[in-house]
Amino acid sequence: MRSCLKQARREAFKAVGETCPHVDSALAEAATLIKEQTEALRSALIDAIERAIEAEERVCDLEDEVKQLRRELEEALACQS
Repeated sequence: MRSCLKQARREAFKAVGETCPHVDSALAEAATLIKEQTEALRSALIDAIERAIEAEERVCDLEDEVKQLRRELEEALACQS
């Protein structure tokens, strides 16, 4: 019984390989599309992260500017007293 199964498997693999050219082609095309979409997603993510970092830097700059303006205001008010 066991030898029949082995022989049947050998014959089946001879008749039909691991994959067929159509499946190989479809898999290659899918891999290409996935890579293209991954690159596009990565590019968009890089742009978004860059804008977020720039916005955070601008917030820090504005916070520093607000602190400076408050100091100047306090000094001006102290001079008037």
